[in-house]
Amino acid sequence: MATGLYRLLALTLRGFERAQPHQIWRRFLKSPAHIRITEDEVVVELPRRAHNPILIASGLLEERTQVPWWEGRTLRFEIP
Repeated sequence: MATGLYRLLALTLRGFERAQPHQIWRRFLKSPAHIRITEDEVVVELPRRAHNPILIASGLLEERTQVPWWEGRTLRFEIP
C-alpha cells in the first residue's frame, strides 16, 4: 500500500513521475517540520529545501484536508 501511495505522490511531482519510493521519501518527506495547532486547523510548516519549488508547483500545498477525528480541524502544509 505504501508503495502505491508513493507512486501517486510521484505522479504529481514534475520530473519525479518515475522516481523510486526511497527517492521520494528522501527528497520530499524525510525532513523535520514544525506543527502548529489552532482551533480551526493543524498547520505543518515545512523547512525550506531545494525541492520546494516542485512541491509548490504540484499544488499539494494549496490543498486543505478536513480530518473528522480532529474535531473538524483541517490539515494544511506551508513553507514559511
